[in-house]
Amino acid sequence: MKPGFLRNRTESEKIGKDVAQLITKKRLVSKVLLSSFDPLKIQAAKEENPGLVVGQFYKKGMWEPATADKMKKQLVYLHGMRSCTQEPSNGTEFMNFLFKTNDLLKATKSSFVVMDYNMFNNSEYSNNTFKTFKGLSFGAFIIDNLALSQEQREKDEAKLDLLIQNNVAALVTDDIPRLQRKLGRSQPPKTSRTHKNIPTAVVISTVLIVGWSLCL
Repeated sequence: MKPGFLRNRTESEKIGKDVAQLITKKRLVSKVLLSSFDPLKIQAAKEENPGLVVGQFYKKGMWEPATADKMKKQLVYLHGMRSCTQEPSNGTEFMNFLFKTNDLLKATKSSFVVMDYNMFNNSEYSNNTFKTFKGLSFGAFIIDNLALSQEQREKDEAKLDLLIQNNVAALVTDDIPRLQRKLGRSQPPKTSRTHKNIPTAVVISTVLIVGWSLCL
């Protein structure tokens, strides 16, 4: 749901509600996985239609002091979060707490999570991300991968191997042929959509929902 970031409660709740109503009206509830970097949009959509499958997106910028401080102030409106937001901590510490405890996912009743692949097993966020996400379907996004040098891509291979070994459910990238080779899948004929000069964001693996949603 766009805009992906949290600006204010009123906007977030309106967008979440409107999107949920549109999906319901078009009878697409069973075909949609609804997600956002903004927890308030997710909560509003889930409240409008509890049958929707929703998930949380994470990116590094959410831990930056100014953004994290704003998030902490706004997340007081998430169910069950008021007492957490009143703890004497800065925004970054608050985000660390929510991430490691999965309390943000519980509050939004998210069934899956997708985040920057550089955050997995990164001590700035979580030393054992796969344990943190145990029981959840999780994915990773790799942004602007076509802009990386060959040396940088080679360094990325170990991270991709780690994700695949831990049964990542989705990989989002602009370098489709590379991931197809990595996953041992045949490549379709090149078209305007897959040509390397035209970055395209595509979910390579279908997000697999494990069949249960978190609740407080």
